[in-house]
Amino acid sequence: MFIKHTILAILAACGINNPDGPDDKELPPPPPDPSHYFCCHTVDADKLTGEGCVTIGANQVDSCASVLHCANTFTKMDGEVKCEG
Repeated sequence: MFIKHTILAILAACGINNPDGPDDKELPPPPPDPSHYFCCHTVDADKLTGEGCVTIGANQVDSCASVLHCANTFTKMDGEVKCEG
């Protein structure tokens, strides 16, 4: 009788699986967009510069007549913007 209970306990323990972890692992946030948008009075597309510029978000591009888009870094002094790189 003792052997039957022992065998049943061993068989029952073999059927138990440990959870691997949550299936809905939280993904890391996407990397920030290095792009910068400026609404400017005038834009020189060849030199990638603008005058009278203010920073805007990507969702405000349609509301501005002249937009300067800098893909990476930029310099801004007194409303004048120059895209770098």
